[in-house]
Formats: sequence, C-alpha cells, structure tokens
Amino acid sequence: FGFTRPEPSKIDRVKLVEPATPSHLRKISQLEQQVKDLRGQLSSMTSEQVSAHSLLEIIHGCVGGSSKPPAWREKQTKGRTTGVPLLLASDWHWDEVVSPEQVEHVNIYNRSVAVQRAERCFRTFVDLTKNHLSKPSYDYAVLALGGDMVSGNIHEELRETNEAPIHETLLHLVDHLIAGVTLLHNAYGRVYIPCVVGNHGRIDKKPRAKNRVYDNYDWLAYQLLKRHFAGESDISFGIADGADQMFTVHNTTYLLTHGDQFRGGSGISGVMSPIFIGDARKRKRQMAVRRPYDYMVMGHWH
Repeated sequence: FGFTRPEPSKIDRVKLVEPATPSHLRKISQLEQQVKDLRGQLSSMTSEQVSAHSLLEIIHGCVGGSSKPPAWREKQTKGRTTGVPLLLASDWHWDEVVSPEQVEHVNIYNRSVAVQRAERCFRTFVDLTKNHLSKPSYDYAVLALGGDMVSGNIHEELRETNEAPIHETLLHLVDHLIAGVTLLHNAYGRVYIPCVVGNHGRIDKKPRAKNRVYDNYDWLAYQLLKRHFAGESDISFGIADGADQMFTVHNTTYLLTHGDQFRGGSGISGVMSPIFIGDARKRKRQMAVRRPYDYMVMGHWH
C-alpha cells in the first residue's frame, strides 16, 4: 500500500511576524499624519484652482486659453527702431479722499483729481515719446500696471472716507483705464500690458499668501480691462497669478512686482535698504529656477 505525504498545516505555512516596536508605531503615525496633511493641501489647491477658473469663466465666458505672447512681442521690427517705451502705472488709490485742510493744504486727492492725473499721465507719456524725439519708430508700447489701483477697504478710515463703495470705484477706474489703453493703442499700434496686484486691493485686512491674487480688486479690474479688449489682437495682457510677473522686451527681461513684500525703510538708508535686499532675494530665487531677470520694476514706495 502506498501513501501520500500530508499537506503541511496552515500553521506551518504562516510566517511569524515580529511585534511592532514603539519606534515603528511612531513612524506609522508620522506617515499617516503626513498623508493627511498632503490630502488637505491637495484639496485646498484644487478648490483654489476651481475658484480662479470659475471667476475667469464668469468674466470671459471661457476658461483657459493660450498664454503664449503674440508674435509681434517676440520679433524686433526690421530696419530703424527707437525701441519700446514703457509706462508704469501704479498706486493710483482710486477714490481715496485727502482733504487739504487736514494736511496743512499741501495736498488734495479725490476722484476728480485722479481723473485729471490719469489723463495727464497717458497724454504726457505719448507726447514725450512721440513729439520730442527725431522721427521716433516704436515696435510697440508696454503699460505696466503695478497694483494698488484702488483705495480699497483694508483700513476702517478708508472704508468710511472713500469717494464711493468699492465696486462702484472699480467700474469707474476700469472706464478710465480703457480710455488710457485706447490712447496708447492709437499712438503705438500695439500694446502689451503686464499686471500685478497690490496690497490695498485685497479683501482681507491682513495680507494672505493663498489666493493673494484672486481675492484682490486689482485682479478683477485687470480681467475686466482684458475682457473689453478681447477682440483686439494688437493688445495683449500678462496678468500674474502670483506676486510677480516677468516679461521680456527683445533681449531684456523685467520682473514686475508691487513691492509690498519688502519690509523696512527707516534709518539713514531709507527706502534703498529694503529694496536692495528684496531685489537680491528675488534674484537668488529666480536664479535657482533658471529664470533670471535684468531689471525689477515696482511701485508701492510713495
């Protein structure tokens, strides 16, 4: 009679596992917490992107679109050229009210004064670049919008003394920006408009990192301006999604920023110390990501 060898029992096939040590349990707990944190960050980032896209869909009727600059920005006009004139418009604080009797009659500001200054700004820029040079020939013009275009509501005194509620201010400002861009378009043929937000246009009293741009009235003003000129192929925009906007004019690269990230300004060096330190830090950061710039353009310090 033959016989077969019995199968080993399940107990024989089970590999004994050493009990988890306290260090292993701590490691598992750390990994679980890390996964939880990353899921939270991913959820937050996703909601921010959805919020931004929803706003763009409301304003422009579509989401996305190519961010590639038009060909006329990448090529230099053949033959003689005077270059590309650049106008920085920043810190207009539209609808802020400064009463002369409260500042010893050394200054005055309100909506009427803002309108006069805006018109003079655009007309003087065109006059200087067009009528005071010998046969000027420009490839295009750059209008850099540097933020703090509205007075905003970040301080209680501003909310109480501004010329109008913030949304009315926004629409009034956009009307005059449209007039200025139209003037530049007629004078130079093609206009590029890089934009960054400032600190006065934010909806929160304290500065925030997340949604810094989208929760800012400057950004909404730029989007409304872009929507108005959507049918003009000779007018293009570069609206930053972060604190800075880089753009290139021929072989020169600029970094446009508002300037509120820089701190300090007291002492014998005054404003120069925080600006130099801030520029050095931004250059170091841009070099690390291989996107260096030649010049920084900013406002804020006024």
